[in-house]
Order: sequence, then structure tokens, then C-alpha cells
Amino acid sequence: MKLKRLDRAALLLMAALIVLALILLFVCAIAPDMAESMGAAFHAGMLNYPLLRVLVILVCLALAALVCGGVWTLLRGREKKDDVPPVSINEDEGGSVQISQTALEALVRRSAGPIDGVNRFDVKLDKRENALDVTLEMSVRQGVKIPELAQTARQNVREALEGMTGVKVENVTLLVSDISTDAPASSDEKQ
Repeated sequence: MKLKRLDRAALLLMAALIVLALILLFVCAIAPDMAESMGAAFHAGMLNYPLLRVLVILVCLALAALVCGGVWTLLRGREKKDDVPPVSINEDEGGSVQISQTALEALVRRSAGPIDGVNRFDVKLDKRENALDVTLEMSVRQGVKIPELAQTARQNVREALEGMTGVKVENVTLLVSDISTDAPASSDEKQ
């Protein structure tokens, strides 16, 4: 998830304010005389209960680490599937035609989605020099004949990708990760 510039600035400002408040609380726990500005009850608690001081120090450190780690993760962002280089299907003097990995995965989902006996699946594409390797990790219903299901899935995926895009499919690997007794999932859950 990539954040917009304004969202990034707001996130940094909010994190900075939270970390400043935690630093103030941390300093007050270390030097209880400074805790007078936080109120009489807090000051008395910091002076009279050393265990409370230790607890406040630990909580401040943990929260500061959590806030900084969360902000770092959000600002760095996760790699989007569209950041993966697209697959070129046609290049000549006039230009090129490329298909994103997201579009190819959607095509695989549509081709493997209607196969009877498949509850859900995940798609992974690996780009080779002039071909694709497709891996389908599936959850199937109990009682399904897996070799027949595999043959149908391979055929559907290969026909869809090669027929619609012209991309050669080198391997279609099926990994059955679960055999369930559940009823088939709706097509929305398969995605």
C-alpha cells in the first residue's frame, strides 16, 4: 500500500506527537521531580511507587518501538503486484504489448475458478525467458478425484493464457494444500 504525500505527512506528524508524548512520560518516570507538571497524583505515584515507574518506562519504550515500526512499515510500503515487471507478449519496431502480472493472475483465476471440486486457490506466476510457470495452490473438496481435477485445471489455465495472450505456458503446477468437507465456496470467495 503506497500512501499519498499528504497522508505520509499526516502520519509522520501524528507519530512524532505520539513519540514526543511518550518521551515526556518516559522522562517523568525516570526523573519523578519533573512529573509535577503532569499533576499531583501522577507526581506522587512516580515518587512513591518505584514499580510503577519501571512499568511506565517499559510501556513507553514498547509503545515508541511499536509506533516507529508501524510508521516505518507504512512509509516503506508493500510491493504491489503491479511493481512486478509485466510480461511482454509482442515487441516489434512499432512498439510493444505487455500484460501486468495482476491481469495474468486474474485470467488464471477465471479459467480455474469454475472447476468443480475447487473450494479456493491462490495463483503464483513465475516469468521465464519466453514462458510462464503457473502454480495453483488449491483447497479441494473431499471425494474429488485430484488427478482429473489437475488435468482439467492445467488444460483450462494453459488454454486461457496461451489462447488469449499468446504467452507460452511452460508448467502448470498444482499444490493441494487442503482437502475440506465444506460445500463449495462462492465465486467471490475463490478470488
